[in-house]
Amino acid sequence: MNNKNPSEKRLEEYKKTCEEIVKIGDCRNVISRDCPFYEDNNGYGVACGEIVGVICAEAILFAKKFLEGKIVFYEGKLVEVEEEEEIATTRKYEFTGETKEHCGTTLHRIRRLKDGLVGGWIEKEDNLDHSGDCFVLGNAKVFGNAKVSDNAKVCNNAQVYGDAKVFEDARAYDNAKVSGNAEVSGHVWIYGSAKVFDNAQVYGNVKVCGKTQVSGNAWVYGDAMIYGDARVCESAIINTGKIYSGVHK
Repeated sequence: MNNKNPSEKRLEEYKKTCEEIVKIGDCRNVISRDCPFYEDNNGYGVACGEIVGVICAEAILFAKKFLEGKIVFYEGKLVEVEEEEEIATTRKYEFTGETKEHCGTTLHRIRRLKDGLVGGWIEKEDNLDHSGDCFVLGNAKVFGNAKVSDNAKVCNNAQVYGDAKVFEDARAYDNAKVSGNAEVSGHVWIYGSAKVFDNAQVYGNVKVCGKTQVSGNAWVYGDAMIYGDARVCESAIINTGKIYSGVHK
């Protein structure tokens, strides 16, 4: 988790102020406005520095929670621990702030929150689900209206774009491309320089690799393997065997 916390020195100052507020524990004393803890003119919050406001009951409660570790800094904000846990369970990654232009689109590099792993590139959060174990790694790119979800992985220099979907336990890696309205799911591996596009559907335990192309309204499923420079297109349906060359439609 990459929290943007204040310095250790400032945190220590906040702690000391909280301790003073709890020790005093009445409403006749004062706190500073110049502090991120400060909420309103009633003195909700705690602070370091000059005395300008009244310590109310809420401020004392706030100080106690801070000292007990029930209020913490999370991504530059003060939140209740329960809220932090809720955020951690609903959000899987964040943007690092690094961007790049690709095909006229601004892409953002991502970082996984649970371990700080820096991943690949997406255009927007709609491209990568926050649930499941799905992720975009390496220099991989997901953009347009494409979606990666469930436990799917897009790695290396692979690209998923257009309205394509990669989901369940599918993998797209190397220089593979999935685009158009294509759907890749199940335990499929798309790798090498393979391309899956148009309205093609690839699912099951299929492997598509090499310089192959699966396009049109083709369905490839079962335990089929498409490799070499094979072309599977139009309304082809392939559910078994190995195809390494030729056009199949």
